[in-house]
Amino acid sequence: MNTQAMAKVIVKAVNYPKTYKLSLPLVGPNAWDSNEVISLCEKFSDKKAKIFRVSPFIISITQKVVSFFQDSLNVAERLAFAEVTSSGESLDADMSKTFEILELNREDMTTLENYIKEYYQQILKRLKEMEADLNIEEKKRLPF
Repeated sequence: MNTQAMAKVIVKAVNYPKTYKLSLPLVGPNAWDSNEVISLCEKFSDKKAKIFRVSPFIISITQKVVSFFQDSLNVAERLAFAEVTSSGESLDADMSKTFEILELNREDMTTLENYIKEYYQQILKRLKEMEADLNIEEKKRLPF
């Protein structure tokens, strides 16, 4: 689930009396591994990814080092996510009960496919706009 969908579920749960002392799963319908996410990115970007694999030990050490610095806390948090996803724990669950109790529609949640597709559409559109802007600037420099 993307962060906006998760925030919607969490806010609804916090303000909903039926959820008092309940434990509800907050995961997407499938657990995606990194290869599947990379494949989606390649599909929507029309580019082949250059993959660099790093051992969990190196990630852990790097996380500890960068967590000492205020400016790199975001990096440390992202490295912690890598640790969670490589833990071997199942990261999928049936959320039917969560949607039912909170009276939410599953269709209102953004799927990973749609999220990545929209992301690349926006990024590629902006890159094309930037390229057009660069071409205009280059044409201004021409003496003729």
